[in-house]
Amino acid sequence: MTPSSTLGAWAELLRISALFTIPGDALAGAASIGVRPDRGTALAVGASLCLYEAGMALNDWADREEDAVDRPHRPIPSGRITPPAALAASAALTVTGLTLAAGAGRPALAVASTLAATVWAYDLGLKHTPAASATMATARALDLFLGAAATGRGRGPLKAPPQPVPSRTGAPPRPPVLNRRTGRSAAGHGGGARKALAVAGAGPGLVPAPQGLRDAGCSAIPAVDGAGVASALRRLTSPGTLAAAAMLGAHTYAVTEVSRREAHGGSTAAPLAALAAATVLAALVSRQRTPEAAPTLRREAAAPGGAGASAPTFTPSTPGGPGGLPPHAAEPQVSQPGRGGSGEIPQPQPDPANQRWWPRAGAGSAPVPEPSHPRPSADLAHTPSAVAPRGAGWGSRVGTGSTLTPAPNRSPHKAIRIATHLATPAALAAAAYFRTAANPLLHAALNPSPPLTQRAVGGGIRAMIPLQAALAARSGAVGTGVALMGLVPLARKLSRKVSPT
Repeated sequence: MTPSSTLGAWAELLRISALFTIPGDALAGAASIGVRPDRGTALAVGASLCLYEAGMALNDWADREEDAVDRPHRPIPSGRITPPAALAASAALTVTGLTLAAGAGRPALAVASTLAATVWAYDLGLKHTPAASATMATARALDLFLGAAATGRGRGPLKAPPQPVPSRTGAPPRPPVLNRRTGRSAAGHGGGARKALAVAGAGPGLVPAPQGLRDAGCSAIPAVDGAGVASALRRLTSPGTLAAAAMLGAHTYAVTEVSRREAHGGSTAAPLAALAAATVLAALVSRQRTPEAAPTLRREAAAPGGAGASAPTFTPSTPGGPGGLPPHAAEPQVSQPGRGGSGEIPQPQPDPANQRWWPRAGAGSAPVPEPSHPRPSADLAHTPSAVAPRGAGWGSRVGTGSTLTPAPNRSPHKAIRIATHLATPAALAAAAYFRTAANPLLHAALNPSPPLTQRAVGGGIRAMIPLQAALAARSGAVGTGVALMGLVPLARKLSRKVSPT
């Protein structure tokens, strides 16, 4: 065989056209916990790709006798790839995937190990049992959990510097300096490390020391991995992550049920059930998550004081002030830090003579004399013209003598509200998902022949990409959803050369 034909055989064995459906699992998992993708997410994507391809190679190795009858054109039955080579490739890919997951932390390695065990159990024993579809759905959900567990993991740094224990000789203790990654003394090895571990007691980022270290004067040691494990457990059990995993698992279950009959066809129940599942999933994923369930993506500010240090704060003024300020006339006080003084805009004060509102320079100052031109009425003049936003419901001043007039408060038309609701990124991705999955499934239900059934399975596999994009956009990661939608044409183009089934 020529090198090009060998590469083509391996591409067909590994079904590389289906690789585009894998990165979205980890990215959707990261979006479900409200954390931006990072190095851990990249490691999770690499681990998922390796484990997925390991399952593909192992699947053909396990079905080599069945494929010799039903699909003799496959690489192993046709003799282009030997069974030992396929098995060795599956083992090597599994080890590589677990190694990449280990780089993302212990929680990610635990999830990846469970995923690898699920893949091998499916290919070697559960594929021809009633639990086959549920096993594949579990594998897809675990792949999303892998992205959630690997993203944004903490290395367990000390929350506060530990306090040293006074030495037995009575000498004043030297404050330890710990390395944030290793927990050892920054001075080096030996005695410096021992002093670094001599802390007063268990606290944030610390655990009780073993008995031997306590006898040597150390009562607690840094807990490097404990915080990461607890954080990963909270993420995996959050409602948003569980909901996203359930949706991906439901779609995978329906497509797997259809694929179990792709070699012989003759079933209309499975495509119809998958079509119904796609309809329900498209309706569910198009809905935006509530603010309580959808965490806001945050990026910590580099400047001291956090992200909100320089942001203006808005506090409503107290109604019912001097002169009988009506409740609806309360205006926000804008505080701009860094400008000196209190930073508050002078608030309108009543004029005892005519009960009109005039701005004062400060508390205790005399009212400002009435200007020559007419002023707005009391219910409108409480909004200073210097801070009145243009186009925000107030008329602009045309000239001397003009007044501020409120624009009519008209609610948008019902058709506009419906169009705005349907034009959200999550809804658009959900529509693309339904279109990709529904058309071939409907054709397979009307004519359950093997070619149309295989086409329905391929469409269901490609539909995984817009489903992942919708899940990411639904959680607030619109950029991630747009990037995933860019993989759809690539997957469609490559599937014409290499079948994903």
